[in-house]
Amino acid sequence: MSVAPAVETFVPELAKDTPEAQAELSAGVRAYMRAVRDHLAEMHTAGEGGEAVNLANSDAYDRLIRRLYEMAESSYFAENRELGGRVAIAAVGGFARREMSVGSDVDLLFLFAGEMSPLAARVAERVQQALWDAGAKVGASVRSIEESLALAQDDVSARTAILTARFLAGDPTLFHDFTTAVREKLIPDVEAFVRDQYQLMGERHTKLGESLYLLQPN
Repeated sequence: MSVAPAVETFVPELAKDTPEAQAELSAGVRAYMRAVRDHLAEMHTAGEGGEAVNLANSDAYDRLIRRLYEMAESSYFAENRELGGRVAIAAVGGFARREMSVGSDVDLLFLFAGEMSPLAARVAERVQQALWDAGAKVGASVRSIEESLALAQDDVSARTAILTARFLAGDPTLFHDFTTAVREKLIPDVEAFVRDQYQLMGERHTKLGESLYLLQPN
C-alpha cells in the first residue's frame, strides 16, 4: 500500500504571485487531490475500513489547508510590511471530527479579530480560490468571533458546528479566544445544553424518522 502523498511534492512555493503561478497552483492542488483519492482507494482495497479512510482523507486535507495558508500569508507579507491583523482557519463539521468522507464538502471557518483585516481577506480568498479551482466542494464562512457567537445564538446548526471546530492554521491564540468565548457564551450550563440537544434530536426523529435512509444522503 502506498504512503500518504506529501503535499509539498505537488504544491511547491510560488516563485511569483502572478496569474500563471496561480494556474500552476491550481494544477498542483488538483494533482494532490487525485493522489489522495488514489491512496484512499488503495487503503480501502487493502481492507481498511471507512473510519480509517475518512481519517486519512481528513488528515490529507489538513496538510493541504495548512500549505495553502502558508502560501497566502507569504504572498501577503511579500507585498505588505504591516502585520495585517489576526486570522485563523478552523475545520468544522465532519472535517473537524476527522470523519470527512471522500467527496464531502471541505467545511471551513475563517476567523478574524475585530474588523476584517487585509491579511484575513487575502487568506480567505486565496485558500478558497485554490480549492474551488481544483474542483473541491467548499463550505466556508468568514466571520469574527462576535459574528460567530451571534449567529450561533439563533441557529442551532451553526452552534453545533462551531462547538466541534478544530484549529488548522493561523493564529492559535485567536482560536483559543474563540473556543473560550464559545464555552462561556454558548454553553455556560453544560447539562442544560445536553438536554436541549437531546430534545432537538427527538424532534428530528419524530419529524423525519429514525432511519438514516429518510434523511438527505451525504
